[in-house]
Amino acid sequence: MAQVQPYRNMAPLKLDGANTQIDLGGKITTLESKRWTPNHNVGQLQFLGTFSVMEHNRRTGSCLKFVNTYEGWYQRLPEDQGILHKLHLVATDKGVPGNYEACVWEKNCPLDWKKMNLPLDEDQMNLHLELVYFIRLCPEIEPRV
Repeated sequence: MAQVQPYRNMAPLKLDGANTQIDLGGKITTLESKRWTPNHNVGQLQFLGTFSVMEHNRRTGSCLKFVNTYEGWYQRLPEDQGILHKLHLVATDKGVPGNYEACVWEKNCPLDWKKMNLPLDEDQMNLHLELVYFIRLCPEIEPRV
């Protein structure tokens, strides 16, 4: 079973028909699983994956290295709260690859994804993005690179 990092005491978001409640900025929001839309924007997925690993490392003192985001979904939040992104990614821990799931909240100040560059400007990102959770998926599953 995956272990949840204590950002917001979140469990993985469901895509299987069950609704999930999530705390975003002190406001409880219900996410409908049927409203998750696959994200095929490769540049955006890689950017969000890089941000997720960087922010996880900053918060926990870990030394994960981002490899690849291999799938992602998004859901527009009610009441103009922004967009929630769910990512499946590969990162290495001391050279050992692992599958991770991250959830990033793109707050209601839209980003111009075409102008985003690496390396990330942490101060700029923290104004617009927040890592909701970052978990290791089943370690017995081969990482997808």
